[in-house]
Amino acid sequence: MAEKKPQTLANHRRLVPMYHLVLFFILVANFLRAGWLLYKNPSLDTGMSLLLAFGLGILFLYARTFALAAQDRLIRLEERLRFAEIKKAIKTWRPDTYRV
Repeated sequence: MAEKKPQTLANHRRLVPMYHLVLFFILVANFLRAGWLLYKNPSLDTGMSLLLAFGLGILFLYARTFALAAQDRLIRLEERLRFAEIKKAIKTWRPDTYRV
């Protein structure tokens, strides 16, 4: 397995060229073409083509958002589980007199 660099604030993002660049421009070109066809030849078929192109654009935006939300939930669960183990290991508790 190849060694990976430690994750930092500077390198935590990942650019996937086929997704972020190629697919994005394909979807934009498809949407513009569908809009042009609807303008030149208004019909139910060209209208549905534009609607489908718009839907694919929404899918492009939300596909990553849903994966990140699931990842965030998993991280929060892991934090809660680790915190529960830590609480059991503490023998002498410092009182929390600042509770609201």
